[in-house]
Amino acid sequence: MEETEIEKFYDKYTNINKRLLRAVGLWPQFAILYIQVEGKVDSIWRRALTIFYIFVLLSLTLTQFYHIYLIWGNFFDCLEILCNTTTSLLIVHKAVVFFFKQHIILDFEAQGRKMWITEFRDPDNTDAMISAAKVAHKLTYIFLSIVIFTIANFFFAPAVSIFYQWKSGKAPTEFVYVLPYLVKLPLDLTDSVQHAIAYVPVTICSVSLIFYISGIDAFYCLAIQHLVLHLQLLQRALIKLRLRSLDKKDKTKLALDYLRLCVEKHQAIIK
Repeated sequence: MEETEIEKFYDKYTNINKRLLRAVGLWPQFAILYIQVEGKVDSIWRRALTIFYIFVLLSLTLTQFYHIYLIWGNFFDCLEILCNTTTSLLIVHKAVVFFFKQHIILDFEAQGRKMWITEFRDPDNTDAMISAAKVAHKLTYIFLSIVIFTIANFFFAPAVSIFYQWKSGKAPTEFVYVLPYLVKLPLDLTDSVQHAIAYVPVTICSVSLIFYISGIDAFYCLAIQHLVLHLQLLQRALIKLRLRSLDKKDKTKLALDYLRLCVEKHQAIIK
């Protein structure tokens, strides 16, 4: 298989999370085959957009503490808010770390790509690598579908609530408007117009959550799968070294050369 075909196969099962991360500015726009172009960085507006996404998510998260203060006597609502707040703060932390450690993550991706292409050229490794790639691809889609379903439930629940109130014959002036998150905003949510205004930042937050959770966690999932695969390939190489049958006159030199390659693989994995 040509190197270009190997790169396309590698991109096929690793590009989903990168597209999600690029949408929220956590993966560089200037990239060719997902390798950052030398000397190119994201524009100021893209970095500002990334900070804006994080700021909106953080702002809505912090407002939940104020809501807890207002409904302190309602144990179950307070518990729900605290659970959502913990999750949101973890997501914000991941996004901030990913944003400021972007160059390290790009170096990791470039090194992993290089190792993949090198190992894939060995016919003995092809089947194992294709199998691992398919498993990683399925895991990414499964995780993505779960996250989308969960966030969509938050996103569409208020609309479904209004629909059923209308269906039951309740007058529009009596509708109870709710938001996907239990937040306190300086707006009168009983008014349909102000509710719609409040719904916009909450919607941005919901969509951003899909990209943050799916993109970042899928990236780490693929990275772990990638490292496990290369450790398995290293194990096979060491077993092959032990069982290798060589001519007596070449045994020492070739065995040492093969051992050196195994050590280099191990160093690359650790790096």
